[in-house]
Amino acid sequence: MSKAKDKDLSLPPGDLALKEALTEEGCPLCRLVREGEERWLWQLLYEFTGDPGVRGELDRALGLCHAHAHLLIKVVEERELIGGDGVARIYESIVRRYRRDLMGSGSAPNGPRPRRLPRKAGCPLCSRGQERELGLIHSLLKGLEDQEWGVSFKASDGLCNPHFLLALREADDPRIRGLLI
Repeated sequence: MSKAKDKDLSLPPGDLALKEALTEEGCPLCRLVREGEERWLWQLLYEFTGDPGVRGELDRALGLCHAHAHLLIKVVEERELIGGDGVARIYESIVRRYRRDLMGSGSAPNGPRPRRLPRKAGCPLCSRGQERELGLIHSLLKGLEDQEWGVSFKASDGLCNPHFLLALREADDPRIRGLLI
């Protein structure tokens, strides 16, 4: 086995996935964040629809944000093993809370209605995606300390503008900043 292959096998799985993503089209971070989001939604629907901790998190956020709700639909439609019943279980308690909050909003029947109920937390998938994004940025910056990673990065499509700016902000080493630019 070549020295490079031996080196790749010693990488943590996340770093190996990042290095492989550098060989594919588009921003590797966008791809890996999206794959992670889809995987989380799959696991949510397949294993965690009844988990009180996850349900509580979704309840406080009044469900997923608009973008992730659409991604949830995509995951349900593309995966044969998942039906809409998991989505219904998740949103059942959210709709119940929403209804209860609207009924108790103190509005007179003919008075003004609240335009929206405040979320008590942000979208849980947005939070996870941001954590993943930052972790990937740090993995990339650490990887770029290695000359082989630098060559792979230069041969790649590079980063999208938001990830490029985030990487520049997080990079302390001027040499790494130069590689990014």
